[in-house]
Amino acid sequence: MRMRSLRLLIAVFGLAIAPAAAGADDKPSILCLTGPSMKTSIEELARVYEERTGVHVVVEMNDPRSLIERIKVVEHADLFISHDPFLAMLDRDGIKVRRAWNPASLTPVIAVARGNPKGIKGLKDLARPGVRMGVTNPGTAISGNILALMLRKAGVEREVEANVVKRAAAGRQLAAALVADELDAAFVWNAVVYANREKIEAVDVPAEQRPQEGPESVMAHPSLGRIELDHVRVTIALLDSTAHEESARSFAELVASPEGAAVFLAHGFSPADPRRAPGSAEARSSGR
Repeated sequence: MRMRSLRLLIAVFGLAIAPAAAGADDKPSILCLTGPSMKTSIEELARVYEERTGVHVVVEMNDPRSLIERIKVVEHADLFISHDPFLAMLDRDGIKVRRAWNPASLTPVIAVARGNPKGIKGLKDLARPGVRMGVTNPGTAISGNILALMLRKAGVEREVEANVVKRAAAGRQLAAALVADELDAAFVWNAVVYANREKIEAVDVPAEQRPQEGPESVMAHPSLGRIELDHVRVTIALLDSTAHEESARSFAELVASPEGAAVFLAHGFSPADPRRAPGSAEARSSGR
């Protein structure tokens, strides 16, 4: 008799507790698709946002092209964050964006092993015989096109090309090769150097050798589309496929706020340039 009563109590309380447990987690989860360089900054800001709002941000990292393909097949994706030229590629692929914000930018630098054992101080040193150089592929990476322009301006394009021993799709692959002592120098984003700061360091390129704002820096790329080589924006985009617009927009605004920008700066990124913001007005593609 006691056992039957106990089972009845358990059943009753179980039924009473179950709906409460289900209702306790009624805040949405938002899906933020991020490129590799931005992952650490976005995860830090996601933790801050969840602590403040209770909304969980699922951060999914992959190569931007793979993320774009994922947006096409997933039922709901809320946010996409990457650097130029991938925001424009969303539009080219018919993926609608409601709004975009610009929390940071990326600066290309020469990466060398910690302590700079080869004494590389600038672009001309990359032309020295025997320097093992790593570059990104200009056909797939904007950084490869930036380097090509800079080498032409420095007058060492042919000599550096002769020293190239590794071509990669992304700078993080070059950083890994540098850490493994397969390269003496590589051309990567400043944030990539920061992520590997215990093993590698950056050598800056003088401003006069960098792409300058204007016609010299604008090119129509056969696969990347129109690109600007002098300023590479990091952009967070609110996707039209979002199922949780209010929460997704609120998180994006945190990312783009001074607080969010400070997190990016702390992880090795460069500041955003307000003059070069991506269409931060409501995006034309969704008619909002």
